[in-house]
Amino acid sequence: MADVVVTNTLLASNAFAKSGIVWTSESTGYLIFRNNGGPPALDYVKTTDGGVTWGSKIEIEAGAIGMHSLWYDKWTSGDTGTIIHILFNEPNNQFRYISLDTSDDSISTPVDLFLLNDAVTTPQLSTGCL
Repeated sequence: MADVVVTNTLLASNAFAKSGIVWTSESTGYLIFRNNGGPPALDYVKTTDGGVTWGSKIEIEAGAIGMHSLWYDKWTSGDTGTIIHILFNEPNNQFRYISLDTSDDSISTPVDLFLLNDAVTTPQLSTGCL
């Protein structure tokens, strides 16, 4: 397989790649990123030729997105599923879940998980012994 170069035309200043490319096969990959260069959204682009060309940008979720993280079923040993699981937060600290099924590129309906508020504090790393 030839080396793949992801150019700055794909990762221009309007895109923020958070989790890299999910490769579902040698030739098929999904780049999921936060788009800040137009209407804010969580988007993806897909390649079916090992990264030589990339398809049009597809919107996963509209609106301002904070951070996101993802997991692909096949990254779990023994799992043969086709789902990319995506957890993201919105600026109001609402955490949501959405998935992308790579068998047909369908996107699930977002699910609200939880809302962080002032009553929840961020755990601090302890440097001492208990």
